[in-house]
Amino acid sequence: MVICYRCTDMLQPPWRFAVLLAVLALPASSAAAQDAPTAQFDALQKEYDKASSAYMKKLEGAKGIALQGKIFREENPQPAFAERFLELAKKFPSDPIAFKSLTWVVETSEFGPTTEKPYSQAIDLLASKYADHKDVERLFERMVNSPFAASGRFLQAVFEKHPSTAVRGRAGFHWALYQKNYLATVNNLRTQADWAKNVELFVGPELVEQLKKTDAGRWTRCSSESTRTMR
Repeated sequence: MVICYRCTDMLQPPWRFAVLLAVLALPASSAAAQDAPTAQFDALQKEYDKASSAYMKKLEGAKGIALQGKIFREENPQPAFAERFLELAKKFPSDPIAFKSLTWVVETSEFGPTTEKPYSQAIDLLASKYADHKDVERLFERMVNSPFAASGRFLQAVFEKHPSTAVRGRAGFHWALYQKNYLATVNNLRTQADWAKNVELFVGPELVEQLKKTDAGRWTRCSSESTRTMR
């Protein structure tokens, strides 16, 4: 008697169908894992590390500060990746990866014509949505010497909004210190021509002029007010 293979398959144990279903489900599970916020962050980080390594080799091999400045302004991969990490933070605002992505932007940004915009956007999101985050202090030290005008907004927001009195106090201290150091940078650009010229090779003339035109009087008043508020 001849029995067709199709009929034979129907007589197989039910566990075979469970195995088949599990195998068929694997691609979907894999795709879901790749779409997870952490997986997207890790993939971006890996891509950036590769681009940054190539950029650093080119920068280190450049002869002369003028060429190094040109490479920094035109070929630094960080600003483009900062935009992508910003998008990731906006895509998952309730996930811990949002704060991590914004922190990445702040911690990897170097002052320059193409970094100022994404840095400022990251600061605004941090100040408006994450000023009360438990890990905000990890950014304090970096911002103390930050040449970005936006940095003060974050420190001020933490000083005003964080639920911990101790964290608010430390934020206020770093906010006042940031303002002091920012004004010192402005003064150096105005009074040290050679140093200002070297800075200009990296960040461009527009940013240097922008810093030089800082209203020192207004900044001094803000610094004094923040100091009085802390007392």
